[in-house]
Amino acid sequence: MAEEVFIKNDDANLVLAGTLTKPDREGPFAAVLLVTGSGPQDRDETIFGHKPFKVIAEFLSDRGYLVLRYDDRGVGQSTGEHRGTTVDFATDARAGVDFLLGRPDVDRDRVGILGHSEGATIGAIVAARQNDLAFLVMLAGSALPGDQVLRQQIGAQLALMGKDAAHIERNDGYLDRVIALATADPFDQTALTDAVEDIRAREGESQRWAEAQTAFFSSGWVRHVLTFDPGPTLSQLRLPVLALFGETDRQVLAEPNGAAARAALRANPLARVEVVSRANHLFQTSETGDPREYATISETISPVVLELIAGWLSETVR
Repeated sequence: MAEEVFIKNDDANLVLAGTLTKPDREGPFAAVLLVTGSGPQDRDETIFGHKPFKVIAEFLSDRGYLVLRYDDRGVGQSTGEHRGTTVDFATDARAGVDFLLGRPDVDRDRVGILGHSEGATIGAIVAARQNDLAFLVMLAGSALPGDQVLRQQIGAQLALMGKDAAHIERNDGYLDRVIALATADPFDQTALTDAVEDIRAREGESQRWAEAQTAFFSSGWVRHVLTFDPGPTLSQLRLPVLALFGETDRQVLAEPNGAAARAALRANPLARVEVVSRANHLFQTSETGDPREYATISETISPVVLELIAGWLSETVR
């Protein structure tokens, strides 16, 4: 059963449009808010024809959960513009939680968040700020500072492209330079633009490449991500947490982020960190995790992952 709903975020003066799926029986129900990853995303987190959030919502509703997913601000039927930082977007998720808590068919003691990528970080921020969430599921949520995540991500993807160690090391040096300028306080746009142009000339890149790099590292959202460390937020969590990482993920690398998540959550006996074999960043089954394969994989999300989430929820949300 699906219901179209509208969620007010009074703090940001906008309205989020969403879909509520619920079991075909009487409540009250445990409820799950789905929070999308980075960039402007619709409520289904549509990517390359796949709709992973629609799949997750319907899967969990079939198992007795009420599930809410929403278009990001400025996307689909949601108002506003897709601007702000991860912390700003956390107010949208908070509005979603409040919407669920205000429904008579929701069990207020069994409301939680499932977030993917940046959405996992957003979920952690919401959970750390108030103690009214019953659980948090983090799918490929970074546990390291953003500058480290980006450098690891780019290094891994260059390796997939066949670049040798010397090229990757040289590129890492360029990243050091650009990240330092992007995160400088005060921010100097001219210095960043000049540095990117120098790198473009050294590497023989196109002017379009330079413009894209300059725009990316000048973004307020990117500059915030580069300086944000999720570790202290994760260390505050005392609710049940399931943090899943994909073994072949080349965007949020499983080994370093999994280790950082375990360290940050070590004081929380209700936290579980697990690496899913052969899962990429979207939790599709993938041997390489290469983002260029996302569109070619027929599977939207691994059934193993869906069952893992459902099994953990059944044990945790009673």
